[in-house]
Amino acid sequence: MFGRRKRPNSVVDVAAMYRDLRDLALTVDPAQYELPEVGTPRLYGAVMELGWEEATATVVGLSDGTTSLYATSGFGIIGGGAHLSVREASAAWLVLMSEMVDELQPAADVEPPATSDVQFIALTYHGHRVGQASELSLQRAHSELSPLYVAGQRVITELRLVDEEMRSAKGRRRR
Repeated sequence: MFGRRKRPNSVVDVAAMYRDLRDLALTVDPAQYELPEVGTPRLYGAVMELGWEEATATVVGLSDGTTSLYATSGFGIIGGGAHLSVREASAAWLVLMSEMVDELQPAADVEPPATSDVQFIALTYHGHRVGQASELSLQRAHSELSPLYVAGQRVITELRLVDEEMRSAKGRRRR
C-alpha cells in the first residue's frame, strides 16, 4: 500500500522530442523574441549538429544567451545560458559564426547531418546558411570550418561542466 507509486504506462517518444526541439531552434521567429543581432548579416543564432553512429547531437546558441544541447539518444542540457561560462562561450561562437557566415551556403530546408559529419547552421534574419564537413577534417583543422567546430566544442564543454557541477551538488544534498 505504501511505497513507490506506480507511474502510468507512458513511453516518452525521444525521437519526437528531439525533432520538436530541433524544429523550434530552426524556426524561432527572432523578431517575436526580440533576439539581438550579432554582426552582419544580422545573425541571431548558431547551430552545430554532430552526426554520430549512435545519435545526432545538436548544439544551439541564440543571441539572447539561450544555449542548449540535445541528442536523439534522449540526452539533453537545456537552459545552459543561465550560467556565465556558457553564455560567454556561446557569445564567442556567435561572433565567430557571424564572421564566417560567407563560408556557408543559403539553405531553405536543413536535414540532420550524415554519420561522421558535422553541420553548421547560421540563423540569420535573411534565412539559414549551412556548411558541412567531416568531423575528422574539422578535428585535424583541414576544413575552413574548423574554427567553428572548436568554438562549438567549447560551448559543449561549458555545458557539460555546468551539468556535472549541478549533478554533483544535487548528489551532495541527498547525503
